[in-house]
Amino acid sequence: MKSKLLSISSPKALTIVITALTMLFAIYYIRTRTYLPWLSLSSTYLITEFEGTYYMGDGLGVSCAFRVNPDATFTIVWGTDIGFREEYAGSISVENMQFVLTPNKDMDDFVLCFYPTLIPLYWGARRYLLPIDELSHYFCQEVKDGDEPRNSPFGYPYLRGTDLNISVLGGPRRVNGQLYCPPS
Repeated sequence: MKSKLLSISSPKALTIVITALTMLFAIYYIRTRTYLPWLSLSSTYLITEFEGTYYMGDGLGVSCAFRVNPDATFTIVWGTDIGFREEYAGSISVENMQFVLTPNKDMDDFVLCFYPTLIPLYWGARRYLLPIDELSHYFCQEVKDGDEPRNSPFGYPYLRGTDLNISVLGGPRRVNGQLYCPPS
């Protein structure tokens, strides 16, 4: 009597096994956002992947909201606890796997909440935008001290607002998979 189960050597069985393994890899990839060096990311994909509203600030004096739009534009709104409010807008390009911001209007040399270059970081399913400035090295110190991942929109750097309650494992990574804050 023939078994109703497929023989592992049959073409149909091999197709099923390959399909199942592909699906498992896709699920793992989507859930962990483990980016492999051979996986290329287009600028459009990267901007879409980081779409959302990000927050940064101390919650007392200055609060910043940074919106990444899927059409490669941005809006930054910042304000103070005494009611001052300023808004900036412009376009986003990707160079060397970093976001480069081009504002729609001329800006002063020092503008709160605006940074011309941001490093997009994955930390599991969390998304961060790390400004390249004199304070960026403090982010790794916050990670090492256990202050990151934070559960509040207030802090440094920009954290996507929908990611506040997402727990993480490991450490933050650049989009090429490189660990951003290696253990010391």
